[in-house]
Amino acid sequence: MVNWLIGKTRKIVNRSRLFTHSPIYRFSHSPIHLFTYSPAKSTHSPLRAMAIHPFTDKKGITLIELVLGMVLIGIVALVVANALSTGITGFFVTDYRKEALDQARIAMDRMAKEMRNVRTSSDIGTATSSELCFVNTQGTRINFRYESPYIRRLEGGGACPGGAETGDILATGVSNVTFSGIFKYVLSTGAEVEDATGSETLIKRIKIDFKATAGSESISLPTEVWPRNL
Repeated sequence: MVNWLIGKTRKIVNRSRLFTHSPIYRFSHSPIHLFTYSPAKSTHSPLRAMAIHPFTDKKGITLIELVLGMVLIGIVALVVANALSTGITGFFVTDYRKEALDQARIAMDRMAKEMRNVRTSSDIGTATSSELCFVNTQGTRINFRYESPYIRRLEGGGACPGGAETGDILATGVSNVTFSGIFKYVLSTGAEVEDATGSETLIKRIKIDFKATAGSESISLPTEVWPRNL
């Protein structure tokens, strides 16, 4: 009887061992992964980790980090803006200065070239601080006139002052500097006058001084002309 009970017990134990090692038992007693619905090899599932250690995710930024980032971005933007502003301002200053210099140089060169060709001192008809009229060696009447903010060049026939004249504008944005106009005359007596009316035959040299302005920049180009036949 005892031997029979021992044999039965062994059979029951062997059957239970076979059942616990079967695929069905393992599948039914293994943890199921929440997202893939397959048995997980590890017992540390995401839900279990969150349940054990809530709010332990280290990703993201804090309010202090956000404020510091905004401050740094503002500083960098300010530095870049200042650099760009300086470059742009320098570009416009150079451009305006070049424009003013070109206008002044063209007008000055044209007037000086033609004033050298005054035919004789008696051919100077008008010599004031704002106007100079003379007849050149070709017999053409030339009139340079300062009408703020322009310098005009007019020409015609006959003696000064003459009749109808045609011409154009030599320079714009012009203003006087040291004279009441733009012309000053040095006489044979050594005197310097801005109005040589009545003393035209005594003129030996002609001084020109004006300021040309373009934008915010101004250029002054004073010069002195020695007519060949005076």
